[in-house]
Amino acid sequence: MTTMRSCPMCGLSTSEPCCPNDGGITMPVAASPEATAAGLIGTTIHGRYAVQSLIGQGGFGAVYKARHTGTGDTVALKLLRTEQAGSAEAVGRFQREAAATASLRQPHTVRVFDFGQTEGSELFLAMEFLEGKTLAEALERESPMSPERLVHIATQVLKALAEAHSKGIIHRDLKPDNIFLTQIFGEDDFVKVLDFGIAKSLATDDGMRTATGVIIGTPPYMSPEQARGSGVDHRTDLYSLGCILYEGLTGKVPFQAETVIDTLVRRITSPPPDARRDCQVPTSDALCAAVRRAMATAAEDRFADAIAMAKALREALSVPATTTGAAGHPPLPGRPCQRRRHPLRRPLRRPLPRTGPRFRCDQLRQPAPPHRGPSRHRHRHRPPPAQGPSRSQMQRRLWH
Repeated sequence: MTTMRSCPMCGLSTSEPCCPNDGGITMPVAASPEATAAGLIGTTIHGRYAVQSLIGQGGFGAVYKARHTGTGDTVALKLLRTEQAGSAEAVGRFQREAAATASLRQPHTVRVFDFGQTEGSELFLAMEFLEGKTLAEALERESPMSPERLVHIATQVLKALAEAHSKGIIHRDLKPDNIFLTQIFGEDDFVKVLDFGIAKSLATDDGMRTATGVIIGTPPYMSPEQARGSGVDHRTDLYSLGCILYEGLTGKVPFQAETVIDTLVRRITSPPPDARRDCQVPTSDALCAAVRRAMATAAEDRFADAIAMAKALREALSVPATTTGAAGHPPLPGRPCQRRRHPLRRPLRRPLPRTGPRFRCDQLRQPAPPHRGPSRHRHRHRPPPAQGPSRSQMQRRLWH
């Protein structure tokens, strides 16, 4: 039986080992693979990776926990999803994932040890096995996070992006699920950036890989240029990281809408939101401004590169916090805060009535002097006439 093969570059299906169009090496494609994601557990991949358990499944691949039979090391094995094994585009996309990720050496990027093809015509990628949690899991349990922790995580992500961008590689799907937090030598929140599998190498882009117009990314973290389906550069990753920082400070993703289409339309037509209005933790205005700049609609209004964004975040962290956290933002000028009165506290004295004339105490005790016409003296009013003895004085006289 002849095994069908496909060319990763042009997508031609043929039985020849080399593509007749461009001369590239074709890859075998399984028309109807028998093994499913769970069925690979207990098997050996490529003769040296013993599959132990299923870790998870992504958009077009599944990740397994495996053991290298020669060294005994535990690795994470990623295989192309079986129902997409017949797609030449998926095969070429997986090959570019392996080549792009294997060229990265930054400590905050997941290491790739090996990649190739199994005996069952499935592509695999062997990566370092990590223990910990993703940033998505941390945000679900610990959101909102402190600005110090968010900046610590973001600067590590930017270091990984800086190396990738210098080699012309764009992640294009940066999200909390692709940021892994682990512990190395007692250091908490050590970041590993995952899944450069949908990264695009600008240095080797020939226009064939984006001819289908497929939009790659996750809608809550996609840049406006991704939503429009236009060309992207390294600043699209900075936009995604700005959305992640906004979610960490406010507890919600920006541009929330009922449908995905509404979310993408708002991302294109609306200005970036200000984190100061919905901030749930005490944060400085400088940090909120840096996050908003990273989410600028126009790519030229964002940071020039990952290094510049990391520097701005560190400088903003040194500025004292100005927002009040859960209260949102400080009171507006000219509008003082009103303190709530204790329910058991009573006023010190009863207020005077607001109707009728008001007199002093001495005016209430003695009557007003009778009007005697114009005064002949220098003073305007005469002193009150002398009054007789009071009732109490008369009683004392009679008693004595």
